[in-house]
Amino acid sequence: MAPPGWDWKPPTGDEPVPVAAAAPAPTVRARESATDGVLATGRKSAPLWDARLTIALLIIGVLGVFSFVQVQNSIPQAIATLYEQEGLGSYTPAASVSGIITGGLIAQVALWFVAAAISITLLLRRRRAFWVPLAFGVISVLTMMGIILAVMLTDPTLLGHMESTRL
Repeated sequence: MAPPGWDWKPPTGDEPVPVAAAAPAPTVRARESATDGVLATGRKSAPLWDARLTIALLIIGVLGVFSFVQVQNSIPQAIATLYEQEGLGSYTPAASVSGIITGGLIAQVALWFVAAAISITLLLRRRRAFWVPLAFGVISVLTMMGIILAVMLTDPTLLGHMESTRL
């Protein structure tokens, strides 16, 4: 149904339709997409703050990896200090302690690289990525706690002392 007063007549013959009457093509400014931030999948692209936060969290993650590596390397010295404070004698690390610590160091570095790879992939796809370094940071802390626990479990003297001081 046409609105009142509107009249349409089909073109007669081979008359070309005037192109000048068509609307001008929209101009796209720099840093703006023609689809107004909507990706081909129909999702909106991630906001600019997400990329900045993700990169900042990855940089903080590098600092965290360096500090966790130092903490893991100092576990035997920390246990030796505990031995001295508690009067347990001298501490001699088990043969497996160096392997556990080395595995922990490799795990910390590998976790950061995986987090960086996933974050960069998501950023290139214009998807939210800030959660990736946060999640891998939590996994990294849990890994470090597991390494410390594994080293402590290799020492029967320390375990016996902890059992005797249990309330």
